[in-house]
Amino acid sequence: MLIYNPAFDKYNCAYRILRILSTLTTKPYRIDTIRIVDFYVLFPHLFSDVRLPPKHLQLKKRLRNLKNNYNEILNPRNLFDRLANLQLPALKSMAAKGMINRDKFNEGLIIREFTTLPEKLDKLIDRDIHEQEICNQIIEVIGEMTMFGRDGLKSRTGLMEFKYDAI
Repeated sequence: MLIYNPAFDKYNCAYRILRILSTLTTKPYRIDTIRIVDFYVLFPHLFSDVRLPPKHLQLKKRLRNLKNNYNEILNPRNLFDRLANLQLPALKSMAAKGMINRDKFNEGLIIREFTTLPEKLDKLIDRDIHEQEICNQIIEVIGEMTMFGRDGLKSRTGLMEFKYDAI
């Protein structure tokens, strides 16, 4: 039996990243920040395991309700590492096509270039932004956080090592 999973579809990955960048403010974000956001857009129920600042506890409670026995992921960090094999080539392709800034990408940063997307794709992104409130909140919360240190994204999510970060 063949089962489709959007997590392992390179085109879906590029679409998710465009959707994420359309939701975030237009400042540069680290590649790893975008990768973490993409992970939680794919698996929003896992965001309830993130150590969030107190102002976001309501969101955490709402996300706990999304958990069920059929979407259990035993090792999120391993899955996050596996997703890099799709996320990084998708980002490289987007830089090559001018969807994200090439120079910033080479510096390890992602910023959306506002090249015209096909109308159909633009409408799909707009629809998802309007219909997926929880994903929007996850994207915005992660977009506010810093990457490094004890209260950074790496530490709060447990998806990446943070002990040796130079702050």
